Amino acid sequence: MAAHVIDRLAPVGFLLDRRSKVFADGWGDEGRLALFDSGLDASVPIPDLALDWGRKEEHVGFRVRRATFTSPVSEILEPDARVGTVEWIDPAQGSDRIVVLMPAWNDEGFDVRRRLAAMLADRGVGSYIADIPFYGRRRTRPDSSPAIGTVSEFAVMAHGAVAEGRALVAAAGRQARAGVAGFSMGGNLAAYVSATMPCPVATAPLAASHGPAPVYLDGAIRRAIAWKALGGQRTARPRLDDLLGRASVLRLPALMHHPAAVIVSGGRDGFVPPDLSRQLAAHWGAELRTVDRAGHGTLLWRHKDVLADAVRDAFERLGST
Repeated sequence: MAAHVIDRLAPVGFLLDRRSKVFADGWGDEGRLALFDSGLDASVPIPDLALDWGRKEEHVGFRVRRATFTSPVSEILEPDARVGTVEWIDPAQGSDRIVVLMPAWNDEGFDVRRRLAAMLADRGVGSYIADIPFYGRRRTRPDSSPAIGTVSEFAVMAHGAVAEGRALVAAAGRQARAGVAGFSMGGNLAAYVSATMPCPVATAPLAASHGPAPVYLDGAIRRAIAWKALGGQRTARPRLDDLLGRASVLRLPALMHHPAAVIVSGGRDGFVPPDLSRQLAAHWGAELRTVDRAGHGTLLWRHKDVLADAVRDAFERLGST
């Protein structure tokens, strides 16, 4: 099925607006590119995060608390990126389930995830929402768009996000049953976090690929890549494919909790083609739910109820196994 019309039009904006270019500043620090081979798996210990939660803010149907944390991989981060912020959005009556919601590409601030978290609170699920390296208050490029300019910064961001996501899931697990989810890049990060957890985790990758390589090189985003900054598409594409391919969840073994995962895809997604979600579902033996006529953006804008149901159901499926 052809990509949704909105997804087909998006590359026009990429061509017209240099600020939307991906990797506009080239490869970056060659030494940091090794971080695509993260070395993280379920055998790697997870450090404790010190989360000092502030006072509860009461809202209609839910309550909010905030804390800060120091990244467990601070040694690879610039000073401005070492401290993160996390919000805990909980149903007013409390909950025995908490999901860590990972962010999408350019998802700065918490507004988009707060809306999903509010819907999850209505379904009895609490949420942790955190920023990740280079995003929001952790920007190291305050005046640039996007926040990440080089391939090596992407490697640092992804490695840091997974390491922090693991630690947040572990922290959530000390309060309640823990899960991890996210949309688009956030879904890919959530899948990777889940694949590196030593304990059962409710998992809901939403509009998610098994890894970044096919999204950046085969989906709509390929037209946003600043190929000239990377030395030209002919030589840069194979190298980028190799580096990004190392971050695929398919390279990690399926764990016992993965058949309980719920994966959602848009049948007309032009950014994360549905085949990529199918490959992840097949690798895990997980449930795949496809919204047939939804594109990437319309899946998020018009079908949040489907996304929220998937997160809730991932907890229920895990609890029944």
